[in-house]
Amino acid sequence: MKYLLIVLVIAVMSSCATPQAEVIVEKPQLKVSVLTLPVWFLEPPSGNYVLGISRLSFKNLEMETAAFQNAVVSYCRNHNSYIVNNQALRESEIVMTASTANFRVIVSSEPQKLQEVKEKLEKLDSFWFYDNYVGLYGIKNSVIDKRRIELEIVEEADAKDPGWYKDGLEKKEDEILAAGSATSYDAVSAWGKALDSVRVKLAGYMELDVGATVYHINEMEDKLITLETTKRMGAMNLKRCYMRRYLGSGGPGYKVYMQMGMQL
Repeated sequence: MKYLLIVLVIAVMSSCATPQAEVIVEKPQLKVSVLTLPVWFLEPPSGNYVLGISRLSFKNLEMETAAFQNAVVSYCRNHNSYIVNNQALRESEIVMTASTANFRVIVSSEPQKLQEVKEKLEKLDSFWFYDNYVGLYGIKNSVIDKRRIELEIVEEADAKDPGWYKDGLEKKEDEILAAGSATSYDAVSAWGKALDSVRVKLAGYMELDVGATVYHINEMEDKLITLETTKRMGAMNLKRCYMRRYLGSGGPGYKVYMQMGMQL
């Protein structure tokens, strides 16, 4: 009996001395795609260049035409945008407070201007981004860098933003930079929303200049005054862009990042 007790004690001590196996928790693997992208997509060339995008189509001519039309419209908006500031307020309020900007960005819709841009631009290069066609358009006979690089795209809804992206305004000597982003299940829609958000931010920088004109109104009676001021924006150029596809709860979607500059 005494011998048996000694054996049990030794067995218990041996089991306590044996190191426990380390539990390894595997981290979830991120969904990553490796895409071959042109250098100009990540760092667009400076000057009168514009990007156009369209959805995949079995009819190549219609697909390329849609991307070209997208580029023509973007070019016109970048070079022919105006800030329209509409306000309705009482005359007595003009002296009391500065105006609150209720502005919108509009674009010249003259057919002649669209035709001029259409004749000016030509496709310089293109590539596929998943099931979307992206083209670079510029003045005829322009020379660009057509090199391709491989880039990993993390397909997660909460993936990190590109390092250069800062959601705000940055002022330089003769230029204002603005960045914005947008998401959509459709890449073309996300692209357009991102561009529009940046244009509105650039217009917002100029809102005080537009709204300041209310101080020059002088009426004898305290009545409701409707004011509308219009100011042309400077030429806007695409500085940086980035697009990624993500897999959300409702299916695949796209997030587009934009940075544009406006000459002052």
